[in-house]
Amino acid sequence: AHIGAEARPGDGVVFDEAVRPSRRPRLALHLYPDGFEHTKDLGIVTPYDETDGLWDRVAPLRDRTDVLDGHDRVWVVARSRRGTAADELTLRKAGYTLVEARRLRSDTILLYEKGSS
Repeated sequence: AHIGAEARPGDGVVFDEAVRPSRRPRLALHLYPDGFEHTKDLGIVTPYDETDGLWDRVAPLRDRTDVLDGHDRVWVVARSRRGTAADELTLRKAGYTLVEARRLRSDTILLYEKGSS
């Protein structure tokens, strides 16, 4: 709900992939798609409905930095800091700065902006 209320068209979103699939924050994207309508999933390689399994195929940002092109803001949905540390490092190296952190019951939502100081 927070991302849905605050996201702007063109925002990117990255999800924690370090926990078992049934606990991944990425599931919110499929369960509540309206909350992510203004965002682009930057980790997705192959959506689950195009695979022979149950889960999306994803890749870390460090392997696909080109997906950041055109995105001045990136939301990070973390279950644990360990789970998004590499993606956050990639964002910082690409010139993004953490501008918001919101702690929820199980997850943390972070907003990074490019060129913010």
